[in-house]
Amino acid sequence: SVAGFVISLERAAARRPQVERILQRCPIPCQRLAAVDGAALSAAELQAIYAPQLFRPRNPFPRSIGNIGCFLSHRRAWQRLLNGGLSAALILEDDVELDPGFKASLDFALKVVQPGDYVQFQARDIGKRHRCIASDGHHALVWPVVAPRRTSAQLVTREAAERLLETSQRIDRP
Repeated sequence: SVAGFVISLERAAARRPQVERILQRCPIPCQRLAAVDGAALSAAELQAIYAPQLFRPRNPFPRSIGNIGCFLSHRRAWQRLLNGGLSAALILEDDVELDPGFKASLDFALKVVQPGDYVQFQARDIGKRHRCIASDGHHALVWPVVAPRRTSAQLVTREAAERLLETSQRIDRP
């Protein structure tokens, strides 16, 4: 089964109406998931997950507590997917807009997704450098040469969530 999660900070009261719109418009059963508040992480909690310069090439960007909290929120969603016995989850951030064509895009992705797949729904142009994996003439699932860093809307399979959780126990960049 597939479910949806809308990641939202508890203290972000101004975004609650948007979260409610997403929950109402989402074409699959969807629930709000409390985000990890990076600003509330203790030094010990940060040190447990974040290790500057862990991988090469070195991360050229400065550490952002907000980005780390956002990344940990996605890890929370992946874990909820596993704990719930789901085959996949649609993970949405609370600032997305689900346009009328989203249901058809999601239906296409659900039809072609394979175990282990991770799909980002992009509102921005990803450029011309990609390989088409599947297309129905209206929608295309593509593999970009350079993956966009934006994760506003993603479809994560169970196997992908397992792999993502395993490989992100320590990070040097969200």
